Amino acid sequence: MDWPRLIRPGLDPSWFNDDAIARHWDRLYEANLHQVLSSCLVQIDKKEGLSLLALAISLVFQSRVRPFITPERPFKGAGGRKLTRPTGQAIFQLFRYVNVALLELPDGRIQRALGKPLTPDQRRILQGLGMDKSIDV
Repeated sequence: MDWPRLIRPGLDPSWFNDDAIARHWDRLYEANLHQVLSSCLVQIDKKEGLSLLALAISLVFQSRVRPFITPERPFKGAGGRKLTRPTGQAIFQLFRYVNVALLELPDGRIQRALGKPLTPDQRRILQGLGMDKSIDV
């Protein structure tokens, strides 16, 4: 790609690596711009019919969960990596293999049960999202 023509002269393609982009996202998060960005994405989704809502949800997850993940208590990501500022994708991956069974009781009610108990990291994520601990019945 001809980066200078796409963006502006003087830019080096190496500036657009994952680490650089993540640092900018961190700066936006620290400036509390996630609320503004999320609101914009929801409005764009409503007005234009674009499918940007998943990104907004991911940003909300990040912003609510990150205060519960500290250098003293890091998040254990894929491959056992210790993460102190997990992305929305890393948060979603933690729940990838959680199996939920729906049981129909004799009186017609539906009861939810997990295949195995949630891990401490999964519980911290739910706490950060403001979810009740009864989800892991």
